[in-house]
Amino acid sequence: MLIRRSARAALAAILLFTGIAAASPFDPPVSYPMTYWVHGLSIGDVNGDGLADVAAAQGSLLLLLGNGSGFDGPQTIAHGSGGARYAAIEDVDGDGDRDLVVLIREGDAMIVVLRNQGDGSFGTPEPYGLPDVTHRMRIADVDRDGDPDALVMSGFIDGGILTVLRNDGSGAFTGVDAYVVATAGFFYTADIAVADVNLDGYPDVAGCVIGDVFTVMNDGTGGFLPRVVHDLGLQGGPKAVLLHDADRDGRPDLLVADTCGPQGDQLRVGLNDGNGGFTLAEVEPMTGVCHSVTNPTGLAVGYLDDDTTIDVAYASRSGDAVGVVRGLGDGTFEPSEMLPTDPDTLVVAVGDVNGDGSHDVVSGNGVTTAPDTVVVTTNAQCAPLLDQTLRAAVDGSGFFWSTSLPYLGVRGDFVTSQDIGAFVVDRQFSADANALLDAETPFAGSGFWYLVRPDCVTASWTSAGPAELPGRDSFLP
Repeated sequence: MLIRRSARAALAAILLFTGIAAASPFDPPVSYPMTYWVHGLSIGDVNGDGLADVAAAQGSLLLLLGNGSGFDGPQTIAHGSGGARYAAIEDVDGDGDRDLVVLIREGDAMIVVLRNQGDGSFGTPEPYGLPDVTHRMRIADVDRDGDPDALVMSGFIDGGILTVLRNDGSGAFTGVDAYVVATAGFFYTADIAVADVNLDGYPDVAGCVIGDVFTVMNDGTGGFLPRVVHDLGLQGGPKAVLLHDADRDGRPDLLVADTCGPQGDQLRVGLNDGNGGFTLAEVEPMTGVCHSVTNPTGLAVGYLDDDTTIDVAYASRSGDAVGVVRGLGDGTFEPSEMLPTDPDTLVVAVGDVNGDGSHDVVSGNGVTTAPDTVVVTTNAQCAPLLDQTLRAAVDGSGFFWSTSLPYLGVRGDFVTSQDIGAFVVDRQFSADANALLDAETPFAGSGFWYLVRPDCVTASWTSAGPAELPGRDSFLP
């Protein structure tokens, strides 16, 4: 059902300009100085100490290292020529340490790999790809050979290209395949997202460029079929896309930031129809998103309130804030809060930065009249569905999850506070890393399973969405 109420737009404005801090579940924002505009953010444990770190791409690449109560740094990391626009934190060579894969805007490479030396330091930059203007990078194992590949959206005047740089298993990206996704027109921003849209076990790609939202489906070998354009009734220009399950049916849905249109900035939600298409279910107003044509709109998904339905955070550049819209579980959203940040918010990332099980918000800004910063806003909400990190064992024999809190592993289709006792508790873990070999865990083949923090289960907790199955792509952020 499409919900478009003018009262909701009014509520968004009220939330922006009225005093909501007293009722906010978020702590006051903390700023960390950068040296230039922040174009990309990612959250992950870089040095293996169990604490979340932040990689900030801002021309050069800077790291903020988590210390348990905040972040140290920033520490500057070499990145090769060209301007760094994003850095994925990923173990690309299978040695158990998380490396950095840096997207280069323009120069002599598309990506640069910085291999983790095992102590949080990095080796000599390794450049890959052909020079071009790049817009967005995602990391996914597109051919299901166990090695993460890089997908890059590039182009400028002569059309848009989706380039797949294939990992040869050693962390070297030696294979390059290119797919045309836009054939004409000047553009200086584009975006892509990756998820298994048709649930065939292979990652697919959704993207936006030159006014279109499209998907390119995996052919089952790691190659991609011709693009399919989806009509979501765009009013302005699509500047960001995400693929996440908004209605808890187990299929990734399409979320699009539609900006600068006659009705303002909007979040458009297309529900996955199970056949590779999307049906428009929601148009939710956003505030202050219409801005630069040279950067994708900051858009991120996480669990930002006390339920287990995904929420959306977006960068409100003219509002000097991060906007939060709350998911209702049926594919619709409502305005929740405007989190104050530093001026000119460009990008946003969501993840558990302090290990308390709740998703926090990290934003980056770029402004000529004030210092550039990364702003961390931690979430004080008690979250029943824990954020978890999945990593394959070095020998490929199993998986483990790391959390700073005790939790229960629970099986079932949906879980509520009233019937949690009726579900099978497969494991109860203490607060440290817990190894699960494939032979030991009944999770695989047992339907959806959940990581539950029992002390946060209250009457307001409605249901849990599908969590990650071992060896499968996740719909969780």
